Amino acid sequence: MFRNKLESYKNYEVKEDNWSIKLDANENQFPLDEKLKEQIRKALMENMDNIRFYPENNSDALREELGKFYGLQKKNFIVGNGSDQLIQIIMQAVCEKGEAILILSPSFVMYRITAGLLDIEVLPVPFGANWQIDTDEIINKARDSRVKAVFLDTPNNPTGILINRKDISRIAEGIKGKLLVVDAAYSEFSPWDYVDLVEKHENLIVLKTFSKMGFAGIRCGYAVSSENIIDYLHRVKPPYNVSYFTQVTAIEVLRNFDRVKQNIQKTIEEREKLKRKIRDLKFEVIDGYGNFVSLVGKGLEDLQKFLGSKGIAVRYFPFESGFKDGSGLLRITVGTEGQNKELLKALEEWRDRK
Repeated sequence: MFRNKLESYKNYEVKEDNWSIKLDANENQFPLDEKLKEQIRKALMENMDNIRFYPENNSDALREELGKFYGLQKKNFIVGNGSDQLIQIIMQAVCEKGEAILILSPSFVMYRITAGLLDIEVLPVPFGANWQIDTDEIINKARDSRVKAVFLDTPNNPTGILINRKDISRIAEGIKGKLLVVDAAYSEFSPWDYVDLVEKHENLIVLKTFSKMGFAGIRCGYAVSSENIIDYLHRVKPPYNVSYFTQVTAIEVLRNFDRVKQNIQKTIEEREKLKRKIRDLKFEVIDGYGNFVSLVGKGLEDLQKFLGSKGIAVRYFPFESGFKDGSGLLRITVGTEGQNKELLKALEEWRDRK
C-alpha cells in the first residue's frame, strides 16, 4: 500500500515529554512584549470574521510588508508554512529524482529528511579543523553535474558557526547556474544578515523565519530572491499554504519589530554569559551565533540523559562515523536567566561526579 522507502524512512521526531525546562527546540524563552501582544490581539480580533474565507493564496499583504521591511518589492518574497515547507518547495522546483544537493555536515536535519523523501541525493561537506568551512571544497563539489542546489545554514544548526558574507558571495559566483540557498534562520542573533545579497547574485535564495525570535507557533517562514526565482517557486507552492491568522500576526510583528528586538538582545546577552560559564566548567563550547550554545566532545549523550533526569530537555547530535573522533554535539537553547542558572547548576553537578 505504501512506498517501500517508508519502511526505513525516519521523519523529524519530537519528544513531547513534560519537561520543567525545555531547551531542545531553539524556541525563544522570553515572554513577548505586552504592547506587542496587545497589537497582535487587536489585529486578530478585528479580522476574526474573515476566518470564514480562504487566506490570500500567496500571502500578498504579508509580502508587501516584507518588501517595506527590507526595502525590496513584494515580488522578491515567497511565504511558507515554516521554512521547512520552503525547503521542500525549493528541492521540488530544482531537482529531478536522482539528482543531488550539497550541504554542510552537520547541518539542519530537514535538508536530509526532505531530500530523502524526494529521492534526492545528499552530498555533505564536513567542517574542517577548528570548525572552519572550506569554500573551495564547496565550490568544487557543487560543480558535480548531479548537484542542482547548495544549502548553507548560517549561523549553522547545530554548531552556530557563521559564514562570512564575502564567502557567501564567493560561493554564489563560483556556482553560477546552480542555486545557492542561504538558510539564515538564526541571523537575528548574529552580526550579519544576507538578504541584501540577493540583489547582487541572481542564483541566491535567502531563507528566513519568524520562529526563532519568538513566533514558532505561527509557523511562518519566507524566502527572499530574484523575481524570476520567486516566480518558479510559486509554481510549486501549494494553494492557501499560510493561514489567515498567521499572515495577520506576522504583519504585526514586522510593524512592531522594535518590540521584538528587546528579546533578541536579551537572548544574545544570555548566550554570551552561558558560553563563558560553561567553559569555566571545562566543557568545550563552539563560538556560535545562534540562540543556542553548542558543546562538543565525548560522553555528551550521557550528559543529555542526566539533564533529562533533572527535567531539562536538550538536543544531542551524534557526529557521522569518523568525524571528530566519534564525538557528538549537545545543543542547548538559550533560556531565561533563571532557566540558565538551573542548567548551570546541573552541569556543575555532572562535572563534580566525574
